[in-house]
Amino acid sequence: MARRIIALDTQSRPWRLAVARPGRPNPTLELVAELPEGEDIPFAERLRQALGRDPGGEDRLVLPLPATSLLVRWLEFPFAEAGKIRAALPAELARQLPCELDDRHLLHRLLPAATGRRALALAVDRQQIEEALATFDGHPLPLTGLLPLPFAVAEALPKGCEDGLLVCVTRNEISLLLLKEGQPCDLRVQSRGQRQKSIDQVAFIVRQGRIMLAARDREQARILLAGESADGELARALRQFGFAVEAPDIDCDGDGIAGERFTAAALALAATRRKGPALNALCGAYAPRGEWRQLRPRLIAACSLLAASLIFFLAAGWLEIERRQSRLDRLDRQLRQTYRQAFPQEKALVDPLLQLEARLKQLRKTVRVPAAGGQTPLTVLREVSRRVPTDVRVRIRDYAHTADGLRIEGETESFEAVSRLVDSLRKSPLFSGVKIADTRQQPDGKGVSFRLQLNWKEAG
Repeated sequence: MARRIIALDTQSRPWRLAVARPGRPNPTLELVAELPEGEDIPFAERLRQALGRDPGGEDRLVLPLPATSLLVRWLEFPFAEAGKIRAALPAELARQLPCELDDRHLLHRLLPAATGRRALALAVDRQQIEEALATFDGHPLPLTGLLPLPFAVAEALPKGCEDGLLVCVTRNEISLLLLKEGQPCDLRVQSRGQRQKSIDQVAFIVRQGRIMLAARDREQARILLAGESADGELARALRQFGFAVEAPDIDCDGDGIAGERFTAAALALAATRRKGPALNALCGAYAPRGEWRQLRPRLIAACSLLAASLIFFLAAGWLEIERRQSRLDRLDRQLRQTYRQAFPQEKALVDPLLQLEARLKQLRKTVRVPAAGGQTPLTVLREVSRRVPTDVRVRIRDYAHTADGLRIEGETESFEAVSRLVDSLRKSPLFSGVKIADTRQQPDGKGVSFRLQLNWKEAG
């Protein structure tokens, strides 16, 4: 659902509100009503009664800014670039205004080149803005606009009202705004007393209106009356002075809104206009905090928590990787040490794991070679061990189990011990023959080296 603008005309008595919704091609005015009076009734309740229901979460509030709180100047510059105009505007405005700008909030609008001027500049009393913000601070309906009168009313005028003198009547003031091709060109403001009627200001309107319009005939002396009815006492008096008085109206669900209700309706439509930003005193330092700004502290906290969690998990992951890498290095050292112990004759050690797998593969092939008669290498080894005489000490240096037979190299005490070992092995049913391939005395004379060749016995 589109956001609605609720304009509250606090310059009237009683207060009036208007509800407008942005749309294409033009915004839609949905409601114009009066707020119930009563100091003992909370504002939120008065607003709910006027709307007929509670305000929506997307609704926004705008208020009028009286013209008596404004200092207005139309400024000319020797250049047309918007950036240069914005930069030079405060200094030029300070040169023309008869007061310091420290307690003033500046806003401006660039004007079309056809007007002969470059910018409309307004200096607003900061106290007025701060009082409005303080009044609605904490209210569930956010205040997003302070629209200066009568400029906001001029922005919402219907087609056909681009030229003339806009007379905006409120409870506290009467303002005169000269319009040419829809652009404001000159302004006059007169305050009203609490008991003073608008007809009491007719002399001010007539005098200043004639100066501003410089009209030669009735068609040029056109007055657009806002805040008063077209057949009221003020309108009749102005017509007697030769002015052509019109009271523009705004359509609201088939009902023409004019007279005292016109200001509230114009404020609501001005806040929803699509042709450009309306003059709004809530800009710059007073810009309303949007939803994202309200969520900013929570988002910062959430992002900080997320960043802390991410850092924690990254640190934990890094520590786990370091722990596993340390363990891997330790296992690698142990594997190298084990490999060198198992194969001391191996000189080149590049990748102990791959080399160990190659060795194991070779050993598996050797283990799978069956002896004659279908005996396994383990059975043959046990048979050889059993055939060694118990009183003979034998040191085996090489034990080779192949498909052709068994080769044993080793050392023993004497040649007699070799003969006893051979005789015992010849009695084994696994071997068809046992030959002494070589025997020799050790150089130190303390033992005998031998090499035996054992042949498998054929099965069957």
